[in-house]
Amino acid sequence: MNIKEKILNNISDLIDKQNAKGLKKYGHPLEDCPARDYDWQNMIIEELIDALQYQQKQMQESEDEKLELAVANENLLKENRVYKNRIGELEKLQTDSKLNLLNRIHSERNKNDRLRQKVNNIEKEIVNLIAITGSETTSVQLLQSLNKALLAGVEPHRVFNALYVLSEIVLRRVTLNE
Repeated sequence: MNIKEKILNNISDLIDKQNAKGLKKYGHPLEDCPARDYDWQNMIIEELIDALQYQQKQMQESEDEKLELAVANENLLKENRVYKNRIGELEKLQTDSKLNLLNRIHSERNKNDRLRQKVNNIEKEIVNLIAITGSETTSVQLLQSLNKALLAGVEPHRVFNALYVLSEIVLRRVTLNE
Protein backbone atom coordinates (compact mmCIF):
# COMPACT_ATOMS: atom_id res chain seq x y z
CA MET A 1 0.00 0.00 0.00
CA ASN A 2 1.48 3.34 -1.05
CA ILE A 3 1.23 6.53 0.96
CA LYS A 4 -1.70 7.90 -1.05
CA GLU A 5 -3.73 4.76 -0.30
CA LYS A 6 -2.82 4.96 3.41
CA ILE A 7 -3.96 8.59 3.60
CA LEU A 8 -7.21 7.82 1.79
CA ASN A 9 -7.88 4.84 4.09
CA ASN A 10 -7.27 7.04 7.18
CA ILE A 11 -9.62 9.72 5.87
CA SER A 12 -12.25 7.11 4.99
CA ASP A 13 -11.98 5.63 8.51
CA LEU A 14 -12.38 9.09 10.06
CA ILE A 15 -15.45 9.80 7.92
CA ASP A 16 -16.98 6.46 8.92
CA LYS A 17 -16.37 7.17 12.64
CA GLN A 18 -17.79 10.68 12.34
CA ASN A 19 -20.90 9.38 10.51
CA ALA A 20 -21.42 6.74 13.22
CA LYS A 21 -21.12 9.45 15.88
CA GLY A 22 -23.68 11.64 14.02
CA LEU A 23 -26.06 8.69 13.60
CA LYS A 24 -25.88 7.99 17.32
CA LYS A 25 -26.38 11.67 18.24
CA TYR A 26 -29.09 12.60 15.68
CA GLY A 27 -30.66 9.21 14.94
CA HIS A 28 -30.22 9.38 11.16
CA PRO A 29 -27.37 9.76 8.61
CA LEU A 30 -26.41 13.11 7.17
CA GLU A 31 -27.95 12.23 3.80
CA ASP A 32 -31.40 11.93 5.43
CA CYS A 33 -31.24 15.30 7.24
CA PRO A 34 -33.74 17.81 5.93
CA ALA A 35 -31.89 20.91 4.75
CA ARG A 36 -34.37 23.27 6.37
CA ASP A 37 -33.96 21.78 9.89
CA TYR A 38 -30.35 22.98 10.23
CA ASP A 39 -28.41 26.19 9.68
CA TRP A 40 -25.58 24.55 7.79
CA GLN A 41 -23.51 27.73 7.53
CA ASN A 42 -23.71 28.29 11.29
CA MET A 43 -22.83 24.62 11.93
CA ILE A 44 -19.76 25.00 9.68
CA ILE A 45 -18.68 28.12 11.61
CA GLU A 46 -19.20 26.30 14.95
CA GLU A 47 -17.18 23.32 13.74
CA LEU A 48 -14.40 25.60 12.43
CA ILE A 49 -14.32 27.50 15.73
CA ASP A 50 -14.08 24.17 17.56
CA ALA A 51 -11.27 23.18 15.19
CA LEU A 52 -9.46 26.47 15.86
CA GLN A 53 -9.77 25.93 19.61
CA TYR A 54 -8.43 22.37 19.27
CA GLN A 55 -5.58 23.67 17.18
CA GLN A 56 -4.78 26.44 19.72
CA LYS A 57 -4.88 23.91 22.58
CA GLN A 58 -2.48 21.68 20.68
CA MET A 59 -0.18 24.64 19.98
CA GLN A 60 -0.20 25.62 23.67
CA GLU A 61 0.63 22.06 24.68
CA SER A 62 3.46 22.05 22.15
CA GLU A 63 4.77 25.36 23.52
CA ASP A 64 4.53 24.04 27.09
CA GLU A 65 6.37 20.91 26.04
CA LYS A 66 9.07 23.00 24.31
CA LEU A 67 9.47 25.06 27.49
CA GLU A 68 9.71 21.93 29.63
CA LEU A 69 12.28 20.48 27.24
CA ALA A 70 14.27 23.73 27.28
CA VAL A 71 14.27 23.74 31.11
CA ALA A 72 15.23 20.05 31.18
CA ASN A 73 17.99 20.73 28.64
CA GLU A 74 19.32 23.64 30.71
CA ASN A 75 19.29 21.45 33.82
CA LEU A 76 21.18 18.74 31.95
CA LEU A 77 23.73 21.31 30.76
CA LYS A 78 24.18 22.52 34.36
CA GLU A 79 24.58 18.92 35.58
CA ASN A 80 27.06 18.33 32.77
CA ARG A 81 29.11 21.36 33.89
CA VAL A 82 29.00 20.12 37.49
CA TYR A 83 30.15 16.66 36.40
CA LYS A 84 32.92 18.14 34.23
CA ASN A 85 34.09 20.24 37.18
CA ARG A 86 33.97 17.21 39.47
CA ILE A 87 35.91 15.15 36.92
CA GLY A 88 38.50 17.94 36.80
CA GLU A 89 38.71 17.92 40.60
CA LEU A 90 39.06 14.13 40.64
CA GLU A 91 41.76 14.27 37.97
CA LYS A 92 43.60 16.87 40.06
CA LEU A 93 43.23 14.68 43.14
CA GLN A 94 44.50 11.73 41.15
CA THR A 95 47.50 13.76 39.99
CA ASP A 96 48.09 15.01 43.54
CA SER A 97 47.79 11.45 44.85
CA LYS A 98 50.31 10.26 42.28
CA LEU A 99 52.68 13.08 43.29
CA ASN A 100 52.18 12.26 46.96
CA LEU A 101 52.86 8.60 46.26
CA LEU A 102 55.99 9.47 44.29
CA ASN A 103 57.13 11.73 47.13
CA ARG A 104 56.50 8.96 49.66
CA ILE A 105 58.41 6.48 47.50
CA HIS A 106 61.26 8.97 47.21
CA SER A 107 61.17 9.53 50.97
CA GLU A 108 61.19 5.77 51.62
CA ARG A 109 64.13 5.36 49.24
CA ASN A 110 65.98 8.07 51.15
CA LYS A 111 65.20 6.31 54.44
CA ASN A 112 66.41 3.02 52.98
CA ASP A 113 69.57 4.70 51.74
CA ARG A 114 70.18 6.16 55.21
CA LEU A 115 69.57 2.74 56.78
CA ARG A 116 71.98 1.11 54.32
CA GLN A 117 74.55 3.73 55.25
CA LYS A 118 74.01 2.99 58.95
CA VAL A 119 74.34 -0.75 58.30
CA ASN A 120 77.56 -0.09 56.39
CA ASN A 121 78.82 2.00 59.30
CA ILE A 122 77.91 -0.77 61.75
CA GLU A 123 79.67 -3.33 59.58
CA LYS A 124 82.74 -1.11 59.67
CA GLU A 125 82.41 -0.84 63.45
CA ILE A 126 82.16 -4.63 63.69
CA VAL A 127 85.31 -4.98 61.61
CA ASN A 128 86.92 -2.53 64.03
CA LEU A 129 85.58 -4.60 66.95
CA ILE A 130 87.11 -7.73 65.48
CA ALA A 131 90.39 -5.91 65.12
CA ILE A 132 90.18 -4.56 68.68
CA THR A 133 88.85 -7.66 70.44
CA GLY A 134 90.73 -10.06 68.28
CA SER A 135 87.61 -12.27 68.37
CA GLU A 136 85.45 -12.91 65.36
CA THR A 137 83.08 -14.94 67.57
CA THR A 138 82.14 -11.86 69.57
CA SER A 139 81.47 -9.93 66.37
CA VAL A 140 79.34 -12.76 64.94
CA GLN A 141 77.36 -12.80 68.18
CA LEU A 142 76.82 -9.06 67.85
CA LEU A 143 75.58 -9.51 64.27
CA GLN A 144 73.22 -12.30 65.35
CA SER A 145 71.86 -10.10 68.11
CA LEU A 146 71.35 -7.31 65.62
CA ASN A 147 69.50 -9.62 63.23
CA LYS A 148 67.25 -11.02 66.02
CA ALA A 149 66.38 -7.53 67.20
CA LEU A 150 65.47 -6.40 63.71
CA LEU A 151 63.35 -9.52 63.11
CA ALA A 152 61.60 -8.97 66.43
CA GLY A 153 60.45 -5.58 65.22
CA VAL A 154 62.81 -3.38 67.19
CA GLU A 155 63.29 -0.10 65.37
CA PRO A 156 66.63 -0.14 63.56
CA HIS A 157 67.87 3.12 65.09
CA ARG A 158 67.51 1.62 68.58
CA VAL A 159 69.54 -1.44 67.55
CA PHE A 160 72.19 0.83 66.07
CA ASN A 161 72.30 2.93 69.22
CA ALA A 162 72.69 -0.23 71.35
CA LEU A 163 75.52 -1.45 69.11
CA TYR A 164 77.19 1.92 69.36
CA VAL A 165 77.02 1.79 73.15
CA LEU A 166 78.38 -1.77 73.07
CA SER A 167 81.24 -0.75 70.84
CA GLU A 168 82.06 2.12 73.21
CA ILE A 169 82.11 -0.31 76.15
CA VAL A 170 84.37 -2.73 74.28
CA LEU A 171 86.70 0.08 73.26
CA ARG A 172 86.95 1.27 76.88
CA ARG A 173 87.75 -2.25 78.06
CA VAL A 174 90.42 -2.64 75.42
CA THR A 175 91.85 0.74 76.30
CA LEU A 176 91.84 -0.13 80.00
CA ASN A 177 93.56 -3.47 79.36
CA GLU A 178 96.37 -1.87 77.45
